[in-house]
Amino acid sequence: MFASFALPDLARVSRRTVLGGLIFGVIGLIVCLSLGAPLTGLGLCIGLGLGLFNFRLIQRSVVKVGAREDENHKRPLAANTVARLAVISALALGLLFLSFDLGLGVMVGLAAFQFLLLLNVARSMFDFEPNDISEAVHRINIHDNNLGYHRLNFLGAGNGAPNTPMSDITVHKNTCASFGQVILKGSATLPRTNFTFTDNIATGAPYGTPIGFCMLFSHVDGLTVTGNSQHLQPGRNPRMRLASCTACLHVNVSGNKFPGGAAELTTS
Repeated sequence: MFASFALPDLARVSRRTVLGGLIFGVIGLIVCLSLGAPLTGLGLCIGLGLGLFNFRLIQRSVVKVGAREDENHKRPLAANTVARLAVISALALGLLFLSFDLGLGVMVGLAAFQFLLLLNVARSMFDFEPNDISEAVHRINIHDNNLGYHRLNFLGAGNGAPNTPMSDITVHKNTCASFGQVILKGSATLPRTNFTFTDNIATGAPYGTPIGFCMLFSHVDGLTVTGNSQHLQPGRNPRMRLASCTACLHVNVSGNKFPGGAAELTTS
């Protein structure tokens, strides 16, 4: 999940999650003390602290992995995360056997922090992912908007139910803090069709991500990306590209401004 995050996204997620954790911790501690369960309240605060500590380590891992020369960023992130979760889970279970009230509070605190974290990251500004095979998305026009920062993707259409139809989506003449990332994935049997991104302007800080692209398109038939402006972070490894297309047909990616980027388009 975090491999595709830009550093400004992580900073915003961190602030929201920490603030939510502090509020939840204070309220939870007061409730536990009023119910005569001080150990549970203490455990709750410890669990929230462990969750925050783990998230800080994830942030450091994202920065380190993003600076590595190899392109396989997800494997080391996953390995480090699994190892940390194993240690934290063992600690929480040990406290549960040592003192049920204390251990219960720790488990609740950990769960609460993870819920707050997911609540802050699992969001796209525009989400066009049908959740059922019977659903479809057609003829949507997003134009002439002034948009702020988003939490993860600017536009997400990469998951959802497989082989669901999606076509005729236009994103035109919008101003936004950032247009990273656009995730648009069809399938070999049912590609996404007729997507247009034109004359959109990003006004925020240069966008960068460890996986090296701003827009990802896969199995799209009929794609136009022209006249857009998005600053990209220089000096990243791999170098930032505006768009990446895999198995796409009838593609026009041209006339875009992408200061700091290495290429307008890469294809495979």
